[in-house]
Amino acid sequence: MNVLGITSSAESGAALFIDDLPVAAVNEERLSRKKLDGSYPHLAIDWCLQSAGLTPEKIDRICYGFSQGFAPGETLSGLFERAIDGYGNDPEALQIIKERLVVEHRVDAQARDDFFAHTRNKFPATIPIHHCNHHETHRAAAFFPSPFARALVITADGRGDYLSLTISRMERNPNRTELLYRAYNWESLGYLYGRVTHLCGFTPNRHEGKVMGLSAVGNPEVALPLMRRMIDLDASGRIKSHPGPYYRPFFTHFSDALLQEAALFSREDLAAAVQRHLETIVLELLTRFLNQTGLRHVCMAGGVFSNVKLNQKIRELPGCDEVFVYPNMTDGGICAGAVYDWMFKNNRPPHPSFPSLYLGPRIDVEKLRNLLEQAQVHPTRPEPLIATVCQLLDEEKVIGLVQGGGEFGPRALGNRSMLCSPRNPGKCDEINQRLSRSEFMPFAPSIAEELAERCLVGYASDAISARHMTLSFHATEEMARTSPAVVHVDQSVRPQVVRHADNPFFHDLLLAWHQKTGVSSLLNTSFNRHEEAILSSEEDVLAAVKEGFMDALVFPPYLLIL
Repeated sequence: MNVLGITSSAESGAALFIDDLPVAAVNEERLSRKKLDGSYPHLAIDWCLQSAGLTPEKIDRICYGFSQGFAPGETLSGLFERAIDGYGNDPEALQIIKERLVVEHRVDAQARDDFFAHTRNKFPATIPIHHCNHHETHRAAAFFPSPFARALVITADGRGDYLSLTISRMERNPNRTELLYRAYNWESLGYLYGRVTHLCGFTPNRHEGKVMGLSAVGNPEVALPLMRRMIDLDASGRIKSHPGPYYRPFFTHFSDALLQEAALFSREDLAAAVQRHLETIVLELLTRFLNQTGLRHVCMAGGVFSNVKLNQKIRELPGCDEVFVYPNMTDGGICAGAVYDWMFKNNRPPHPSFPSLYLGPRIDVEKLRNLLEQAQVHPTRPEPLIATVCQLLDEEKVIGLVQGGGEFGPRALGNRSMLCSPRNPGKCDEINQRLSRSEFMPFAPSIAEELAERCLVGYASDAISARHMTLSFHATEEMARTSPAVVHVDQSVRPQVVRHADNPFFHDLLLAWHQKTGVSSLLNTSFNRHEEAILSSEEDVLAAVKEGFMDALVFPPYLLIL
């Protein structure tokens, strides 16, 4: 059975499942080269079909997880009742909530109409479409591919189908879901974090990772009162925002009062305060429902969970044994999540193991070699390749590594990566300069699975999300001493733990590097300039070579030294 998931209007993309397994998935930005491309994903759909040798007529079902409207059991009157119950004596707050609902209804109605128009033009009208609620889509992506038989599942983002956060109990065999808690779009932690991102001088809904990085060097206490005037937990333990001069559920509309008060704080202190406040609210909610349900595992999806420091705090909760973060946790992943929602609701069998994330367009090494030769640069085929690469890394060269399929999600996991020795923190400035990135953004270490316990405090082999750079850990003393370039100022790291089964060449390179140098990790960052999509094609790689991103390019079995 061929099932195609589609995301459009927000981080567009497509994911193709054949007989319940994902075989191809890519976000539109990787092909259009437009960062966070939200247009209808013609390129992504065409590539998924072409890669599997399918025509549109061969698709059995299409799944779409956006702009459905109200969740099952929810009504417009229910939203108004919640708003009036919380803000009945505050006409300004009610007007802001009304504005949020009206804007969302208009935007989503247009997105829905555009999706169905494009889809019916591209595919036969007889193909059924599974149209599901946005947060149900995130929820299914968080739970279905996880290794857990039952879990507490939390979704959180800016907004989607009038919600911004849900907490549910989910179980397999039989598949069951119980919604335990929901927060509406005017109670959005995603909007809170995005608004503070703007107050720190960055672009909301784009640069929240910079705020997370900055938070490690600020004092959270001084600006916490400002955060609480925007959003807090009320006496009953529910999220309650305070729509008015200090908070609006938008990434725009900043009052003079808010801007003037925010200007009293450094951006580091603002970042530290919003990070602390986000963690406090989410951890209190999860602690309550872990205790209430007796569940021991937590699954997460939605843009809020691109925050690896928050994810670490969740994993460290006393009532939590382990977590799973869907690797493409933002709206870029709901093309797959919509398929998972259909699979879950129709009792399709779970994956025997977590599927590969290398689902994007594949590098044809011979095509790339020919393109480079035509550009008058000449790759070689050294034997042994890995030993040669280790020597270049030992000389502190910056290495581009491209191989196989592109990663589905925001992290580079060894197929579209730039690598460097982690021993010299000064190399971070050099790489940032080459890629036009901010100096306070921490780099990630990649670590062979066999070496992870000596590098990461609290690591366990069942920490599947450590394979995808979706968790942070405290660095061990050995890690901090030997790999200072990838250890953040708060002594945390955001690792990729690499198994041979997932990426044989990269795994073998990491072990050979450790054997040569005694260093247990390599610095790994995504192969792209700041504000550009991670490169995808052979032509993208050639452009990067011409621009001087790196000192050498590895595309096994070839090596190009520049």
